[in-house]
Amino acid sequence: MYELWPTAERMSSRDISISSTCLRCKKSIESFNHVYQCTSRGATSAFRVSFHSLPKDLKLQKTAAPIIYCFKIFFLAFQKCSKPECPQYKFGDKKKFLALQRAFQHQSLLGPASLQAGYLSYKWSLVQSLYISNSFNTRYNVPWAAQVIRSIWKFSSSLWLKRRLQVHKKVQELDASLTTEELKHTIRSYLRLSRTLLSPIERKFHDNVRRHLLRASSTTLA
Repeated sequence: MYELWPTAERMSSRDISISSTCLRCKKSIESFNHVYQCTSRGATSAFRVSFHSLPKDLKLQKTAAPIIYCFKIFFLAFQKCSKPECPQYKFGDKKKFLALQRAFQHQSLLGPASLQAGYLSYKWSLVQSLYISNSFNTRYNVPWAAQVIRSIWKFSSSLWLKRRLQVHKKVQELDASLTTEELKHTIRSYLRLSRTLLSPIERKFHDNVRRHLLRASSTTLA
């Protein structure tokens, strides 16, 4: 929420990464917003899985159903790089809907990435109090808005964790499969040349490599 994720853009600005381009879609710069908007297959799948838990978490905070619906509109519109459309009045309490509409419009004025960054309009608390009289978490005595921001943080954290694992998954699988003996066998396959065809310098080099292989630990070899 403070945009402190080690994205490719941030690492590139610190001269830690070679390129700021997203490693998944390879089309855009991997910025904080791009984490939500990446169009690669794995990224969209991670978004759906992480986003599925957000409404459930908001329900645990006794968030009114119309507010959850509006939050879903904001997140899905931001993920698709489109403008969120305010829900239209159909039936029910007109006063509650007007308060909901004002909160929706005020949230839109804060910017498309406002919810992801933790900027929550104060007008949502008014809408929450209209639907549900108790706007505090009775167990921890924490304001409802703080609990909503906490739920959004959990969703964003889950999304980033899944995204990070997708990038390093192949590397982790490779390291796990390469045991010490397999590494030795792989390297030795490049060294199996007839010693009669080697020069004295090449023969000495091969002997040094074999000797160091016996001493190297699996972590060093990996």
